[in-house]
Amino acid sequence: NEHQAVFEDDGSVRMVFSHRDPGVPNWLDLSGWSDCWVNMRMLLCTEAPMFRSLVVKVADLDAVLPADARRIDAAGRAAQLADRRRGVFQRFGL
Repeated sequence: NEHQAVFEDDGSVRMVFSHRDPGVPNWLDLSGWSDCWVNMRMLLCTEAPMFRSLVVKVADLDAVLPADARRIDAAGRAAQLADRRRGVFQRFGL
């Protein structure tokens, strides 16, 4: 959502689906699944968003991403996961 997604400088959101942490902020862990569905819900958009997908090996990700693509280190990932956990606890009263 707009509170958790990390936007690129051009306003786009790059998501990486992977079994292991690729070092980008918007990583979605596949948790061992080989297939998945992606549903995007866009509310109050003034224009239809553009979607593009590409399948690459994690080892090749650096060669595919632009040099200015956002990155996240281990400390940043830990903080991000802690924020997400707090959000779940807040939403569901845990």
